[in-house]
Amino acid sequence: TYLVVGGLVLVPLTMPWMQDAYRGKYKQMLPPRMQTAICLEVEDPTKEIVVLSKVLAHNLNHGYHNFPRCTVQSFNGQAIHNLAGLVHAVQTNTDDYIEFTVECSTDAGRRICLCTKECMESESEVLQQFGITFAADVAGHQSLSAHTPPTFTHPDPPTLARIPVR
Repeated sequence: TYLVVGGLVLVPLTMPWMQDAYRGKYKQMLPPRMQTAICLEVEDPTKEIVVLSKVLAHNLNHGYHNFPRCTVQSFNGQAIHNLAGLVHAVQTNTDDYIEFTVECSTDAGRRICLCTKECMESESEVLQQFGITFAADVAGHQSLSAHTPPTFTHPDPPTLARIPVR
């Protein structure tokens, strides 16, 4: 389950991701918001923390490579509640710019701002460069572009599966 937009790789916060990202030392190295998420039971099963897992090197995201492992607070000023909601927000975005507000370690409120048009024009190049087939994969439903919704072959849209954060 992931979203790639402008070379930013966004994923839900899960225990396997934390173990991989922090090489088994996640309990000592996790930022406060991530620590809180795993210590408290999630009351609303539709909510999950979205993490900027990696920044894939490309001219359009130059200067944002020190932002990995940040939690995503908002997209274009709207709070993010889960990855599926973020995918939808990106796909329906009509603004000239894409702006993520992220929290990195103890530094909250940092912003990543990318040109929507440049992201769209460079998307296939970024995906191809890094060997990524789909720009978004949420609960097994792939989208070739982060900017267009995935198509489903069955009549009813799926219920998006969620991996609980604990």
